[in-house]
Amino acid sequence: DGGGWTSSLRTRASWLLGLLVCQSASSLVLAENESLLLEHPTVIFFMTMLVGAGGNAGNQAAVRIIRGLATGEVDPRPTQRTRSIVSDELLRAAVLAFILVVAG
Repeated sequence: DGGGWTSSLRTRASWLLGLLVCQSASSLVLAENESLLLEHPTVIFFMTMLVGAGGNAGNQAAVRIIRGLATGEVDPRPTQRTRSIVSDELLRAAVLAFILVVAG
């Protein structure tokens, strides 16, 4: 397979292991705030909504960049156009985060 399957497996595994480490860190934050969660259990419902919205927003940005790579709009090299698109996505992420904070 020319390393395609193995390479894909290695890349995906490294991302998933990185996410596992991040999730472990978030577990530490939850453990530190256990008393808050016990006193205010409704916070748990907000957390699941926040995680879902964050995942959806992250997927939207990832899809835009991946689509751009596939169509040639985004160059894997750090060109000015690519920097502009990534900067635009970062700004969009900040504005969307603000909107979600205000709406929540």
